[in-house]
Amino acid sequence: MKLSKLMKNKMMTTVGIFGMLIVMTSSAQIKKDNWYEVNEHLFKNVNSDHFNVFYIPDSLIEVNVNSLIEKREKSYQQISDFLNLKTDKKINLYLFPSEQLKFNITGHRGYGWGIENRIVEVYNDSIQLDHYHELAHILIYEINEPPAMLDEGLAVYFSEKFGENSLVSLFGYPNKTINDVLRILRAKEEVISIHSLYELKDISDAENVIMAYLQSASLVKYLVENFEKEKFLKLVSVSSKEDYQYNIHIYSEIYNHNLKTLEVNWLNWLNSN
Repeated sequence: MKLSKLMKNKMMTTVGIFGMLIVMTSSAQIKKDNWYEVNEHLFKNVNSDHFNVFYIPDSLIEVNVNSLIEKREKSYQQISDFLNLKTDKKINLYLFPSEQLKFNITGHRGYGWGIENRIVEVYNDSIQLDHYHELAHILIYEINEPPAMLDEGLAVYFSEKFGENSLVSLFGYPNKTINDVLRILRAKEEVISIHSLYELKDISDAENVIMAYLQSASLVKYLVENFEKEKFLKLVSVSSKEDYQYNIHIYSEIYNHNLKTLEVNWLNWLNSN
C-alpha cells in the first residue's frame, strides 16, 4: 500500500491500527494459496469458542496464547454485540514470531492480513497488531460487504471505541483521538469530499490514504453517535460496494438528507468535538 514507506520510517514499539492498515493485502498478493495446508505440521493449535489459533512452538506466542485468546474473544463479542450479529463463525488465527518466517511460509510481505475466515499476523516483543481491525471486516461481511468508507471506517472506529488509540503513535500524536489527529492534519491538507470518499471501492485507491482512513472513521463515529444506531446498521446492511448511485440514494432515504448536508454537518461537529 501507499503507506509502506511511512511505516518503515516511523516504526512503532507496539503496532496499532495503522500498523494493520498499512499491511493489509488482497488475496492476489498472497503467493502461496494453500500454505496453511502444506505447513500444518509446523503449528501448534489451541481452540476457543470462536478461534482456532495456530502458532509456532517455543515462541512468545506460546507463552501468551491464553491471554491472547481471551482478548480476541472479548473483541469478537464486542463487535458482534455492536452489529447485533448472532454468528458462530470460527476464525483461523495464524501467528508468526517474525515477518521473515511469515513471508517464507505464506509468500506475503507485511505484518498481517485478514481474508474470509483467516487472520494472519506477526506477534513478538515489538510487533503486536490491533485486535479489532481485521476481525471487524470478517464479521461485517457476515452482514454485507459495504462501501470502503463504511467498511474501513467502522473497522477503525471499533479499534478506537473498544481498543487503544494506538494509531496516533504512527504520526507522533500520543493520547490523541482520530478526530484530534484529523483536525491537526486538516491544517495542512484538504479533506476529501464525502462524494469522492463514498465512491471508493478500495480505501487504498484514495490519493491521500491516511486522510481517507481518518475521515472514514470520523464519519462513522459521527453517524453512530449523532443518530440512532439502527439507522447506521441499516446503511451498512443494504449499501453496495459496487453501486455508488444506489448508495447515494439509500443514504438519503435512511437519513433524510443528502451527502452534501452530511459533509457540512460532519465538519461542524468535527470542529467542535
